[in-house]
Amino acid sequence: MESTAEERAAGMLAQSGILKGLKVLVIDDSKTIRRTAETLLAKEGCEVFTAVDGFDALAKIADHQPDIVFVDIMMPRLDGYQTCALGCLTGHAVASLAPSII
Repeated sequence: MESTAEERAAGMLAQSGILKGLKVLVIDDSKTIRRTAETLLAKEGCEVFTAVDGFDALAKIADHQPDIVFVDIMMPRLDGYQTCALGCLTGHAVASLAPSII
């Protein structure tokens, strides 16, 4: 089975050992991708939160203040681009400062 970009990125970061204690938000409408990313990142010591779309993500960003965000581009309701733009436009400090990987 071919791995997704999110899985490959998580794997590369995990190899460096810098993930321990990192708060990560994974935003994807695919339950399979969310669960896989959550499992791989948690295994490396990350505190992982998931969101099913952009609206869910904006609430979780405010609640959990992640250090890094993995964002899917194509999602229903609010896609990845809109989520990143809206987070920055609202002036939310975490949304505009946390690195986002699309």
